Formats: sequence, C-alpha cells, structure tokens
Amino acid sequence: MTQMEVLRRRSRLRWKRSGKLRFSLALMLILGIALGLYSVFVFRMRPLILDIATNRVRVVYTRIINNAVMQTLREEDIGYGDMVYFEKDYEGKITALCTNTSLLNMLSSRITETVLEKLDQVDTISVRIPLSTVSGPSLLAGFGPVIKLKIVPADSLRAKFGTGFAEAGINQTLHRIVYSGEITCSVLFPGISTSCETAFSIVAAETVIVGGVPQSYTYFSGVDDVEEAIDYYYNYQ
Repeated sequence: MTQMEVLRRRSRLRWKRSGKLRFSLALMLILGIALGLYSVFVFRMRPLILDIATNRVRVVYTRIINNAVMQTLREEDIGYGDMVYFEKDYEGKITALCTNTSLLNMLSSRITETVLEKLDQVDTISVRIPLSTVSGPSLLAGFGPVIKLKIVPADSLRAKFGTGFAEAGINQTLHRIVYSGEITCSVLFPGISTSCETAFSIVAAETVIVGGVPQSYTYFSGVDDVEEAIDYYYNYQ
C-alpha cells in the first residue's frame, strides 16, 4: 500500500468519524429542542388538561355514586317520609322538621359501602383528547393528533348527608336530603402525575312544603367519611 493510499484511507476514516459526530450532535440538539418544547407545552396546558380530566372524573364517578344511592334506597325501600317527619300545631301548620338520625346513619354507611364496591370494579379510565382542543384555534377543536390521559380509580372518598331549603314557588319551599362529598383520584400523563379532586352532590329525597319554612329544624349528625360510616353500619346491625 502506497503512502498516498494510506493518506486517503485515513482521510476517509476521519470523515466517517466527523460525520458520526455531527449526526450525534444534531440528534442531541433535536432531542433537546423537542424536550424543551414539550416542557413548555406541559407547563402551559397543564391547567386545561387537569380541567378536562376533572370533568371526566365528575361524569363517571357521579354516575356511579348516583346509581349506588338509588340502588340502596330501592333495596331498603326508604323514601323521604322515612327520613324526615313533621311536627304540626293545632291548626295543622308545620312547626318543625325532625330527621331519623339512626336511619340516616345506617343509610349513609350502606351507600358508602356500595360506592366502594362499585369503585373497586372501575378500571383505569383512558381519556383521548385531540391536541388542537388544548392548543389550537377553537375552529379546529376535535381534530389533529390525540394525546392520552390515564385516570387511576379513586383512592379517597369522603361523603356525608346534608340538607337544604329552596324556594319552589309562591308560598312553597323545597326541602332536600342530599348525599354529598369529595372524591380523589390520580391523573397520569407524560410530565404530569397529580391528584384530581372533584365534588359530587346527589339528591337522595325531596319534598315540597306548602307554607313558610318551619321555625324549628332538628339537624341530624351524619358520619363524616367512609371508614366511620362502615364502622357504624357493622355496629348498627
């Protein structure tokens, strides 16, 4: 091999090495830019993505909890008249509303137990969101590449019974017994791993009271969370 051939071979090797180096540097630069753009995207779109996830959780879990409430009331054959009774004066006017505390505590425990059973049957919820929905013009919403969110089933549930009055018409008052609380789950998305908390409120029973709001209302003391409700249920039986 002549000296000229040796020099040519060395030159080709140096060219290959420098070509590989340039390719590696270009690839690293592209990856760095892509990572930076993605980080900016996640930072800017995080609130909207979490808002979409929260709405999805609210729809799915509210339906589950509503079904649990209705199922329990149906199985126990319980209505408004079993939960609340009226006290009247000699003229027949309602002077007080009283609640059946022990019945409502038992009912609360049964509902929360049913809710927990149904939540255990829920798999991870996948949400597909067109990229343009969160980053593009409103006219293009619903089109473009899809990003995927995963919502891990609820890992925390706090609920209790409450009550409220509302106007229902002239000289009429609507009284409601409401099962409400908050449910927490986890939202997973590349670059995002956080909890998502949403409130729910299910009307368990209601009635229209003709006349003014009663001057006296005996408020019941419901359980505050699932664990207390289940403990009460098993002690109650």
